[in-house]
Amino acid sequence: YEGLNGYYVLVDHGDGYTSIYKHGSGEFYVKKGDVVNAGQKLMFMGCTGNCTGTHVHIEIQKDNISIDPALFITF
Repeated sequence: YEGLNGYYVLVDHGDGYTSIYKHGSGEFYVKKGDVVNAGQKLMFMGCTGNCTGTHVHIEIQKDNISIDPALFITF
């Protein structure tokens, strides 16, 4: 549990890139140190921390600076 972010998963992609998935319920599919793959479930959605309803907040960072996650989403 981390204050305003609630329960979260941080994925280190290397080369300064991280993705952070915030406000989880506290039930996780992964634990610290696990290697994850694209499309893998990480945690259950929730409303922990500072939130107004059940959701997952996705944040992408490069060298600890937030960047637009839409640049990485493919449909």
